[in-house]
Amino acid sequence: MQSLFEQWLINNNRPKRYAKTIITISNDLKRIGYTNFDLFSISSSVKAKQIRDYYFRIDEYFKKNSRGNNMYSSAFGRYIEFLEDILDANIIYPDELENQTLSEGSKKQVIVNAYERNPKARQECIKYYGAKCFICGFDFKEKYGEIGKGFIHVHHIKPLSEINKEYEVNPIKDLRPICPNCHSMIHKRKPAYSLEEIQSFLMKKWLIIIYWRGIFYIP
Repeated sequence: MQSLFEQWLINNNRPKRYAKTIITISNDLKRIGYTNFDLFSISSSVKAKQIRDYYFRIDEYFKKNSRGNNMYSSAFGRYIEFLEDILDANIIYPDELENQTLSEGSKKQVIVNAYERNPKARQECIKYYGAKCFICGFDFKEKYGEIGKGFIHVHHIKPLSEINKEYEVNPIKDLRPICPNCHSMIHKRKPAYSLEEIQSFLMKKWLIIIYWRGIFYIP
């Protein structure tokens, strides 16, 4: 988790030294007997927030943070942000698989049929294409404000169920950001519809030509 956090810091233009600060905080918590594990072993942002709140209620560490220009609180805040990004990246969305699920090459059981997405690949895909639907252009932030910032599904153009072996995902060639509606429509059929087919359905529904004299409908 530490190396992934360091890469996330680099990708988001944040100081890489925050990772070392998290190690220092982990050691502080072990020393006072609050935990016997590293913060990098935590996968829950809720748990991390609880630990943060406890840590800064201790006068010694509150003063230590103040003397260090809030370095510790900043590092903790970025780590929680990182965990939230990772959790959002791994939200389980149904991909219409039957009786099995696949991570990138490894089968495993989950409660619902879904893919476990690679968070780093997802981040690179969104960084390149933006958090806007590649098919219909829907932007959750534009529609819902800050609460929708960065929310989008990521679709593997070639389904993992067709690969069924270890492979290296290319975030630019293999992935596209897709809104939940378009993503659901893609998987309405087996084999899944292509992005171009879903786009053509949208175009066929209503073909509107905007002309300088008005708007004309062509069925």
